[in-house]
Amino acid sequence: MMRAGYGWLLVPALLVVIVFFALPLAMVVVYSFGRTAPGVLYIPDLTLDNYAALVTRPVYSTVLWRTLKLGVIITAWSLVLGYPFAFVMARARPWVRSALLVSVLLPLLVSVVVRAYGWIILLGLDGPVNQMLMALGLTNQSVKLLYDEPGIVIGLVH
Repeated sequence: MMRAGYGWLLVPALLVVIVFFALPLAMVVVYSFGRTAPGVLYIPDLTLDNYAALVTRPVYSTVLWRTLKLGVIITAWSLVLGYPFAFVMARARPWVRSALLVSVLLPLLVSVVVRAYGWIILLGLDGPVNQMLMALGLTNQSVKLLYDEPGIVIGLVH
């Protein structure tokens, strides 16, 4: 239990959360109700036109629904792959648990750029994944896995 005299230790963390998260988020919400004009960032005229455009303009609604669809797919795949792994990890012997933990944390030691290039090589038209699919007879030609929804799902689930 925390003593009453140590609550001030939370002040730096709360300041960081407020300055770097809460205030910028509040500014985005305020800006979302304003109007824009060429050369002007924000006109303080409260309106719901920006939110109406999400539904009425096909470009925005298409992007919104595609984003929500990808979010659901990525969340489902993450649960399907992550829950059994976590279950095994929680019930395994200590040395197996340590090995599984290292296998999860090891990719985080590699730069994001290096990981991205690795996925580009693996999922490319002449990459090992396409070569394996063709060798197994699952497809006759290379499958486009990069710069499309399958590549996005694979990269974000990773």
